[in-house]
Formats: sequence, C-alpha cells, structure tokens
Amino acid sequence: MEMPEIDASREQPEDETQFIAWKHEYSVGVKKLDKQHMKIINILNDIHNYRKEKAGPLDLENILNDLLLYTRTHFADEEGLLRLVGYPKFTEHQEVHYGMAQKTQAICEAGLDDRDDLSLELLTFLRNWWVDHLENEDRRYVPYLALFMADRD
Repeated sequence: MEMPEIDASREQPEDETQFIAWKHEYSVGVKKLDKQHMKIINILNDIHNYRKEKAGPLDLENILNDLLLYTRTHFADEEGLLRLVGYPKFTEHQEVHYGMAQKTQAICEAGLDDRDDLSLELLTFLRNWWVDHLENEDRRYVPYLALFMADRD
C-alpha cells in the first residue's frame, strides 16, 4: 500500500447552516482520509437536506447508497493504513468499524423502506457517531501515523 500524503492544510471554513460541519479537530493529517471524512460529512448533510426538503435534486436512494459505499471504502482504506503503520489497537478499531458498517446498513435499509419518516433520531445517531469517532477513535492513531511518516524521512 502506498503511503498517503500528509495534509498540511487541514481546515475548511465552518458553515453554521450545515447539520454537521468539518472542523480542524477532525483531521488525521492524511489527505486521503481527511477527504473521505469530509465526503461522509457531506453525505450526512445531503441526508439532512433531503429530510428537510423532501424534494428537489436529492434522491434518497442514491444518497444512502453513497453513504454505504463510502463508509465501506473509507473503513477499508483506513484499516489498510493502520495495518501498514502497525497500529497496536488495530483489531479494536476494526471491530468498531464493523459494528458501524452493520448499523449504517440497517439505517439505510430503514430509510429506504420508509422514506417519509427518515428519522431525525437516526440521522442524529449517525452524526454523533461520526463526530465521536473522528474526535476520539481516529485521534488515537494519529501519533502512530506521524511516527511512521517521520521514520520514512
């Protein structure tokens, strides 16, 4: 696996109108992972906008499929990198990802079954899980990425 490039510009302006906005604290310092995290946040905002508007160009099925695909892709990429750097809590992190992938699948299926009642509670769960995961779980591996990169210089 090729080592991703470190992201020096880690901030994106916060938009108070969004359901969830990217914050500097969410960055893990790897462009590829940060871009994936931003994409997931954007998908959650799309779901929120669909819920509010229930019309327009947003198609719930496509949005939920994007969430599922992007979640799986991101978890696989992140796990590959953690394996490469020898992250000592890799198995635990992978188990957290597996549980969330299962929960995301269930939420997406429920959302497609009852489009008119896509629960704010479910969307809030997704937001809270991702924010907690970015601020806590992912922050734990950042020093290992930095050490790995320093050893390669």
